[in-house]
Amino acid sequence: MLITDYWGNATIHFLLLLGLATFITSFFNSQPNVAYFSTSVLAAIVVSIPLFPLLYLPIFNREFLPNLETVIATYQNEERAWMAKCKKDQPDNRTLLLLFYVLDKAGKVNYLSPNDKCAVLLSRIFGVATKSMRTDLDLVFKKEKREKLDPRGRVEVGKNFNEAFTILETMQFSEGIRLLKELEQKFLQH
Repeated sequence: MLITDYWGNATIHFLLLLGLATFITSFFNSQPNVAYFSTSVLAAIVVSIPLFPLLYLPIFNREFLPNLETVIATYQNEERAWMAKCKKDQPDNRTLLLLFYVLDKAGKVNYLSPNDKCAVLLSRIFGVATKSMRTDLDLVFKKEKREKLDPRGRVEVGKNFNEAFTILETMQFSEGIRLLKELEQKFLQH
C-alpha cells in the first residue's frame, strides 16, 4: 500500500506537470495536431529522465524509505508481541512433557524414557531443541537429576506441576491426576 501510494503520487505529479506544460504551450499553438502531440510525448520522455534522479529519487530516499522502515518496525513489533502472547498462553514445554507422561502411563504405551530416540520424537512434537527435551526427560526419570535440582529449579518444576494439574482437572481426567500426583511425590521426596 505504501509503495502504491508513493508511485501513484509520483505519477500524478508527473502527469500534472505534463498537463500544465501542455496547457501553457497550447496558447502558443493555435491548432493542435499529430506533430504537436508527438512532440509533447517526446518532451515528456526527455523531461522524465532528469526528473527521476533530481526529484523523485531524493523524495523516495527522504520520505518513502523512512516511512517504509517505520511500517516494517511497527509490523515486527506487533509480530513479536503476538508471539510473546502466544508463548505466554501456551504451557511450558516441561508442563507438556508432564502431560505427555501422564497420557503415556494412562494409555499403557510406556514409550517415554530418558533416551535420545524419545527426546528426538518429543522435540519434533513440541518444536523445541532435542537437548532441552533430553534434559527434561532426565529430570522426570532419573532420581539423581531430581536430587541436583536447585531451589529455583524446584519452584519452576512446581509451577509446571500446578499447570499440568489445572489442565488435567479441566479435562476431569482423574486417572491422569493420580499418575501426576505419583510423579510429583517422587520430586518431593528429593
